[in-house]
Amino acid sequence: MKKILGDLFRRIELNRNRLNDSMYLAKDLFDQNESWPGDFQGRDILALTSLYKAYEGYEDKQKNVLKQLEDIFAVLDQKVNKYGYFGKEFNGEYVDEQQVSSNSWFLRGLVNYYKITNNNKYLDQIKSIANNFLIPIAPFYVNYPTERVKHDEGGVSGSINGTILNGWEVSTDIGCAFIMLDGITAIYEVYPDPRLKDVIELMINIFLKINYLKLECQTHATLSCTRGIIRYSKYNNKYLKNAIDIFNNYLEKGMTYDYANINWFNRFSTWTEPCGIIDSFIIARKLYSITQDEKYLDVFNRIYINSLRTFQRINGGAGCSTCAIKDHYLMKSYLYEAFFCCTMRLGDGLGYLTDFALIKDEDNLIVPFPVKFEYEDENVSFVLDNEFYYDDNKITLKVNKINKPLIMKIRLPKNGINNRWLEINLNERKEYVFELENEINSQNGVFFFGDMLLTKKKEKMKNEFMINNNAYSFVYDNSTFEENVLEEKVQYVK
Repeated sequence: MKKILGDLFRRIELNRNRLNDSMYLAKDLFDQNESWPGDFQGRDILALTSLYKAYEGYEDKQKNVLKQLEDIFAVLDQKVNKYGYFGKEFNGEYVDEQQVSSNSWFLRGLVNYYKITNNNKYLDQIKSIANNFLIPIAPFYVNYPTERVKHDEGGVSGSINGTILNGWEVSTDIGCAFIMLDGITAIYEVYPDPRLKDVIELMINIFLKINYLKLECQTHATLSCTRGIIRYSKYNNKYLKNAIDIFNNYLEKGMTYDYANINWFNRFSTWTEPCGIIDSFIIARKLYSITQDEKYLDVFNRIYINSLRTFQRINGGAGCSTCAIKDHYLMKSYLYEAFFCCTMRLGDGLGYLTDFALIKDEDNLIVPFPVKFEYEDENVSFVLDNEFYYDDNKITLKVNKINKPLIMKIRLPKNGINNRWLEINLNERKEYVFELENEINSQNGVFFFGDMLLTKKKEKMKNEFMINNNAYSFVYDNSTFEENVLEEKVQYVK
């Protein structure tokens, strides 16, 4: 059993408390965001099922989350159509792009809830949605409108203006129809119908023909699609290279200096979006697990260490910032909280983080990022505090039980302790303390202490580094500032 502690647990608690607001509870949940049918509700269910997993080792907290989910599912049948999905039943004439995107989040949450409950009622609902919605709309993807005149550049939340192109009622969130690759591949894991396989491969093949850079697709939509491709690649490995190519393109053309994202490709003066940031660290984690290429583990760590600090708020939600990219060096809050999407996706991301905190590999225990947790199984019991950025550059490990020798490998920044991995031979009950030697390094003219971004600020900070006669310090942790204080916090990457 693994039990998360420390800063990551603090962030889980913040997000859980935010999701206790009435708009995330059954009584008010279904009054939210009708233009994106099922989006708010689906993200809420996904967040709660993810937090349920994140609370491993906290039985009372899991019960509390499960009660909220049970209340939602007690009234769900009254809120969906006769086939089990949100919005109007498909009319066979045109597809509502936002309805497709929205129901992808619902399907992700529904699959998670089915896995928690093992109730075949929800598997039957999943099958109904696949048979009566996803399979019938599949032919429309062949004519997805990749050429369109931009009458509306779009906002933090996309919209539909009633325009129908090639059988699609299109959204300003260009490309969001392909978010469904995330939902449909999650379905395929529990309902491997050959017809769904054909639909998935059709959707992937169509998306791969789209010039998402020229079309200025939303980075979040593109990355959600990519997550679906990666999930499906275990059934057809030929698509893995496509997912890698898309993500590498994103790293080069869609990621900011602080490892956040721009909201749309090629539109640099917009805002970051935590939904896309969460997508990016999930992809980095998945690609590392599949390829063992440490490039992706490095990216994962820098997203986790830096972007999570900038987008999580003290109320537990998630908000947007200005984009520090190219010649835009300013970083400040842009939207305090995207309560209608990003706050809930944060719950999804926290679930992925806790799941990744420890990898068991034969006689090795691998810790891939800075985290504090307890762990116990039949062989070993220990408490690891690897949050060295918050603890004077130290790692402590207390081994309480060891029956069979193991090796623990802890991933460190370059120069953290002479090499990339700290290897510890666990063969006795003992407490270990390790002093790290993180150094300042630069990338694209931006400075990091280990993996932590250093920024220039208008105020004097407690711990500063003098670089080129300028004072730098750790990027702000925006989850520690009240809203009125955060509005005044300005920092520069250069």
